[in-house]
Amino acid sequence: MPDKIQNVPPADMRIVGAWTITDGDYPLTRVYRADGTVVQYVAGQMIQPRRFEIDGEFLTSFVEQTDGHIFEQKTRFEILGDTLTFYDSPTSKRVFRRLQAA
Repeated sequence: MPDKIQNVPPADMRIVGAWTITDGDYPLTRVYRADGTVVQYVAGQMIQPRRFEIDGEFLTSFVEQTDGHIFEQKTRFEILGDTLTFYDSPTSKRVFRRLQAA
């Protein structure tokens, strides 16, 4: 699949590093890179890197579909110390803890 998504540094460099989910049905780690890409590991298996952007309190992930279209997912987030929280809805959130600083 051709790479049509350009990488740019994230607006909030505090996110750079490795984060693991604190509660979930399977092991999940995300590595946010300084070049604006995120690599996800599900049960130890690497998923294709994708681009992300930060705009204020929102993180937008970009996924290129097989037909070439770009899917955007925008999620409110918060970083407090070594805790990264994504607010999926008013009653649902995902909490990650930092594994290593960049």
